[in-house]
Amino acid sequence: MTYNYAAIIACHGRQELLKYTIRRLLQKNGLKHVICVGGPEEESVCLSEGAYFIEHENRPLGKKWNAGFNFARHLNIEGVVFVGSSDWLSDNWMDEITPLMGEYDLVGKPDFYMVDISETKGYRSCLWEGYGKGDRQNEPIGIGRVISSRILSTMDWEPFNNSANNSMDFTMFNRVKANGGFCKMVTGPHIKSLSVSTDRWPNMHQFEHHWLDKVPSRSVKLSTEYLDLEFPEYKLIFDTQP
Repeated sequence: MTYNYAAIIACHGRQELLKYTIRRLLQKNGLKHVICVGGPEEESVCLSEGAYFIEHENRPLGKKWNAGFNFARHLNIEGVVFVGSSDWLSDNWMDEITPLMGEYDLVGKPDFYMVDISETKGYRSCLWEGYGKGDRQNEPIGIGRVISSRILSTMDWEPFNNSANNSMDFTMFNRVKANGGFCKMVTGPHIKSLSVSTDRWPNMHQFEHHWLDKVPSRSVKLSTEYLDLEFPEYKLIFDTQP
């Protein structure tokens, strides 16, 4: 089934991983469009995998992400899926979230798994359990959150501050609420997301911070059976196996 949504990826390097991320979004998650915003070194990978490509400087990130959203506004879509080049969503992600988008404007999960594969430290995994309480209570994580075109139109398709380089998730969350949107958290293990990292390239999420509990996380062991079932592409990227 194809869903009339676009995913936007602000990419920077990691081309070996990026191609599988695009492929999953189009072929397994059933999205109609993928929009990549990045530098000239990413262009050929994006176009060969069937994504749109917008060349843009890497900083500031807010302006870079907004360029993707401004492109998406012309595609007559129902909403946008927010992901990074290292973020993979389970095959049933849109099956579960799409029915909620008629009532809510921002829908996503509170948690995500991380897998790190290192030449020296081997294979490790952990679970980050979300933003917790306070101002960020009931805020979905960035990976895989879906924002409606309905609410994006109220903010002129710019969910971020053009000058921003951090707090992207929180900015989008606040803008949705400020424009009268409703947010929904989908809990439970029936849908899953995975952030893939390695010491072969720089990573947005610093796995060591989570592994050492500097950012409160829970160490978990994802079995090869789980990965083979849910995210088998990991075998195609790395020589080092768990």
